[in-house]
Amino acid sequence: MRHVPHRGFRVASLSLDELSETYLIRRLLEDDVVRTATTQLRDEHFATLRAAADDMERLAGDGNVSAMIEANRRFHFALFEAARRPRTVDFIRILWQTTDAYRSMYYGQDLARQRVNREHRSIIEALEVGDVDRAIRELEEHRQHAVVDLKSRLQAPA
Repeated sequence: MRHVPHRGFRVASLSLDELSETYLIRRLLEDDVVRTATTQLRDEHFATLRAAADDMERLAGDGNVSAMIEANRRFHFALFEAARRPRTVDFIRILWQTTDAYRSMYYGQDLARQRVNREHRSIIEALEVGDVDRAIRELEEHRQHAVVDLKSRLQAPA
């Protein structure tokens, strides 16, 4: 949704420029907040991450895209919120909300859902062994897989 002054809200169309810019800003904020969060992670954070990943795996087979998106959000925000930087997390949340339509498009594919699940497990593994750089790389690859896929779909002839 986009607000148009004196006209109200309109459904936003999906654009490559918006997608690219949003994911660039997300990378900057998310990488920073994850670096901070990794020093704060406790057993309860890992339990939340694993539970969300379990839910996503269960939901992937059903093709329940909206529930999978919610579990994905729980996964990522459990990590972001561990940093205890609420203003930064609020900005990340705003960016995520602008990409929900893209996420629905991406998760509509079985192969994408499977890849996301593998990536989440790999991110958890990196965090569990305290390899912050690997976790950041895994998150970047995770975002980029979605961007590349979505760009190809948005550029495809109708």
